[in-house]
Amino acid sequence: SFDAHEHLRDLNNIVSPHQNIRHAFDVMSTDTAESWELIARRLETIHEPVAGYRASLDEGLRRGMAAARRQVETAIAQGEIAAGENSSFLHLTAADVEPALRERLRAGAEHARQVFGELTGYLRSSYLPAAPDDDAAGPERPTRFCRQWLGTDLDLAETYEWGWTEVERLWVDLQDACREIIPGAEPGEVMDLLQTDPGYAANSLDEFLELMTAQQEMARASVVG
Repeated sequence: SFDAHEHLRDLNNIVSPHQNIRHAFDVMSTDTAESWELIARRLETIHEPVAGYRASLDEGLRRGMAAARRQVETAIAQGEIAAGENSSFLHLTAADVEPALRERLRAGAEHARQVFGELTGYLRSSYLPAAPDDDAAGPERPTRFCRQWLGTDLDLAETYEWGWTEVERLWVDLQDACREIIPGAEPGEVMDLLQTDPGYAANSLDEFLELMTAQQEMARASVVG
């Protein structure tokens, strides 16, 4: 993947540096004051990895290698959230630490929001206009990603056919399950009922946990059986 310069167009809606830089904070330890010190330092220096990421994307643009438009548009929407009033960075400011460190976390979170606001502006004004309308197709890139993520090679055509077979099987199962709830109903009708009828909702956390535990036990028993 590196030899093919995939890192120069590593921008998508799920797992790319755009998400990884933010999600790093979700897995950092918060057990001690030292842990929060590391979080504060990472917030204060978040502009460094973002600048490196932008440089890679710029080089991709120079080489005519841009991520697809819909991937960029989703990243822009995610960036707006990261820079906005509901930013996950703001959750880091509620730490129970001494005042000086809490102030660093507050300032660091604001810095991170600003950095992602600037990154979002860059994606919208500079990157998006060069993004192709069509996603990549064909075996070349999927073959590389298969090796990267799975560490092995697969027959991609066979895997593709198997995937559609599974989709068709699951669609039949879904329709059967929906008809058990409302005979003759389409899945959309049943989804609306499940989302709006209080009778299909747990009324408390304890009830939810009890219901989910029962479902897990039923699933486990069916596998063992």
